[in-house]
Amino acid sequence: MTKQKGGRQDFLNSVAIKSIKILTGKGMPEKEAMSVAVELTDSLRSVFGGDSIYIKKGAAFTRATRNAQIVKDFDGSNTSQLAQDYGLTKRQVQRILSEDRQKKMKK
Repeated sequence: MTKQKGGRQDFLNSVAIKSIKILTGKGMPEKEAMSVAVELTDSLRSVFGGDSIYIKKGAAFTRATRNAQIVKDFDGSNTSQLAQDYGLTKRQVQRILSEDRQKKMKK
């Protein structure tokens, strides 16, 4: 594969290589892992080809994932339990839920 403008090909190659390592590390045969990696990178190319995308770094991604899970786990009355489960204050959980509601209202 050749490098394309903006390093997209390098990114897709990295995704494929990392995917193969993860899948084979979990016991998938290398040939099957390579097939999955090709399918994944083709899908990414199809969906995002030509677009500029932003990929969050570790802490921001982890926070966003955690916050999405908090929103999903919220049942209307378990703010204190969520705070305890996620090592946050009750106020922090309330802020996360409030920010989610505001985002949904803007859509």
